Amino acid sequence: MRWWAIGLLLVLLASCGPAPGPQGPRVRKKCVDCHPKMVARVKQEGPVVHAPVARGDCYGCHRPHGLIGGAFLKVEPPVLCLRCHKDLEQKFRQGFLHRPVKEGRCDRCHGFHAAPEPKLLKAKTDELCLGCHKEVLRGRYRHRALQEGCLKCHAPHVSEVKGLLKDRVSSLCLECHSPEDLEKSHGVAVGGDCVSCHNPHSSDKPHLFRASLHAPVKEEKCEKCHRMSGEEPLKTVASVPDLCWRCHEKDRAWEVHPPYREGSCLDCHNPHGSAFSPLLVSSPQKLCTSCHSYFLGKKKSEHAAAREVHGAVKKGLCLGCHRPHVSPEKGLLRTSREKLCLKCHRNKFFGAVRHEPASRGLCLDCHAPHESSRPGLLVAEEEKLCFRCHPGTREEQSAFSVHTPFAQGKCSGCHDPHVSGQKGLLRKGWMQLCRGCHGGWFREVEGYKQVHLPVAEKRCDLCHEPHASDYPFQAPKPLAEVCYGCHEKLGERARSLPVVHAPVERGNCKECHAPHGGNVKGYLRRDQQKICLSCHGEVSEFWKQGVAHPPAREDCLKCHRPHTSRYRALVRVSPSRLCFTCHEDGSVLAESHEGIAPSGRLCVTCHDPHGGADERQLWSGSTHPPFEEDNCEPCHRRKK
Repeated sequence: MRWWAIGLLLVLLASCGPAPGPQGPRVRKKCVDCHPKMVARVKQEGPVVHAPVARGDCYGCHRPHGLIGGAFLKVEPPVLCLRCHKDLEQKFRQGFLHRPVKEGRCDRCHGFHAAPEPKLLKAKTDELCLGCHKEVLRGRYRHRALQEGCLKCHAPHVSEVKGLLKDRVSSLCLECHSPEDLEKSHGVAVGGDCVSCHNPHSSDKPHLFRASLHAPVKEEKCEKCHRMSGEEPLKTVASVPDLCWRCHEKDRAWEVHPPYREGSCLDCHNPHGSAFSPLLVSSPQKLCTSCHSYFLGKKKSEHAAAREVHGAVKKGLCLGCHRPHVSPEKGLLRTSREKLCLKCHRNKFFGAVRHEPASRGLCLDCHAPHESSRPGLLVAEEEKLCFRCHPGTREEQSAFSVHTPFAQGKCSGCHDPHVSGQKGLLRKGWMQLCRGCHGGWFREVEGYKQVHLPVAEKRCDLCHEPHASDYPFQAPKPLAEVCYGCHEKLGERARSLPVVHAPVERGNCKECHAPHGGNVKGYLRRDQQKICLSCHGEVSEFWKQGVAHPPAREDCLKCHRPHTSRYRALVRVSPSRLCFTCHEDGSVLAESHEGIAPSGRLCVTCHDPHGGADERQLWSGSTHPPFEEDNCEPCHRRKK
């Protein structure tokens, strides 16, 4: 027991205090006292019970104080199982292993606690075998040996013979088929390689012949290749490959498969029959990769890490692309590289705009033919491949503002690498393409009362560069110049008029305007007055406690222009005339100014144009003493 567990136990004992009265000896509980369902489960899974379970020896496999949760096994199978079944351990060190044994999955066939069949098998032997090996019974004709069960010929765990056979094929067959019967049926004494012509389990052909048969075997004319009498019966009438070329004309081309050149026909083909056409010794995938590693000479562990394997390779369809013997094309290809990929990937080449390598059939410039550690079987990182032909685009990555997919090298996120119906090989139109990543923003724009014209016309490219830019938000030019591209008159006024609003002078149109749209007229970010007050807060000094000048409180633009003006403070008209657009000049103003008729340009020398402490809206703070005493005469003449 660990030290922390001992400490915890002592604390618990101390907190409980002394037990009332004398205590008897402790009685240790059995596992089934806490796990009663396990008893019912064993009875249900039985009647054959695992020996430790029958003895009640749960601790034979389980720890009594294991970490919380789990089965508390002392060690994982199959090591746990082999602690008792030592006779199997030595056998497993040599020979051919049954796949579940090799994977340590004893539980695939055996129950841990109980099972319905002897040796704790979960089902009858043949049921278990056929659960994985369904192909055994696919044929119309079946070997009679199947009636005696799989273990008639096969060992369940390990064997020194391939296929988990209990003995060599010749010996096994002769246990049921006497040499005399075989000689009578074949016309000559045959050896023991029965499975070269016959399927040992089932077949759709009479005599359990293999799916792929050599023509002489199919025609029962063994004499075409073998001597049927004499001192050495069944000896071939000629040696390979001369024997083969008697019927099969030798192909010629400048690219020749080495085994074919060397006449090693039997390296790839069985002479009589096979489960794989045409008479292959194993599946095309296993056969080809036994010499030609489609992972390009890498170690198998490196191949296992490959994320992408060509579909044809994965299915073992090597002969879909390669000729087995000779070819006029390099790599024994069935046709030229430019045409080969089109056989399966023709749909990749239909479109109004074609990528030049794709249109020229240069697929292998970008893609590996067999496998790759990169998506799409690419031979290098996506951006490196693209930059090989587009070096100018690489330089854009050093710009100030870089589009995220472009910065991550995900060119195919926006561009189709083969063909497209859009200019620039775009996968979709501008708006649909941008919406793929910026969907939330687009949904927000759809709720606006006013949408900026470029957005409404789906022209994101008018204001944004697709890859990168030296200006914020990937703008193709300084922000003001982008805006002036459509708002030309405003640009002309900004360059020619003497008074320019500070944000306009800085070229920061988006300080006041939302570039895509909004719910306020003119795409303003907020109500016009709130925007003005965000910079000119002193204007509202007397609005809460005092008197506001009505035009200022109602609408700043009644007196001011928002962008440019000929007059100071961005006023709409000459300061000498501005006040008189609302206040009549002449005698009316003279009456309220003690007979003195003020000129319009002097109004703001006394009055705050936005508001004041009282209805006079006079400037607060330091004032001229005569003015403070309402005595204008020392400086001004009264009107007579």
